Amino acid sequence: MEANVIEFFKEMEFYNKEYFELIKNNTTIVDEPYEDIVDLVGFYPNIFKLVLPKIKSYRDLLIWIHEYTHALFPDDGDEIFPNLMEAYFINMYVNDKEIVNKLIDKTKNEIDNSTDLEHTIAKKLKLNAITMN
Repeated sequence: MEANVIEFFKEMEFYNKEYFELIKNNTTIVDEPYEDIVDLVGFYPNIFKLVLPKIKSYRDLLIWIHEYTHALFPDDGDEIFPNLMEAYFINMYVNDKEIVNKLIDKTKNEIDNSTDLEHTIAKKLKLNAITMN
């Protein structure tokens, strides 16, 4: 599934072999349930480090898309673009309607539980982009 991440960024024309090697060399993959490592997962621009869950589901794959987007554009601290990239990935690669519906439900749940306005707006944009397809 990790190859899907690379393929996606190639299709989006954001792939640069050397830069992706830099990202890969500065990534730690943790083989624990996401709920147990949620506070660790992310892109740390001050030390150029990614901490990601091992890919076991589409949710994990979307986390990779989200955090790779942060790594590709480290000066953009906004959440909108990474969330839109997740939506584009879903629209391009997830053909199973049941899985798409589960991802939509998860996004709605994230919106309902959000306490951060920027996060809420980004998730709503993601939701709108997914349902447009």
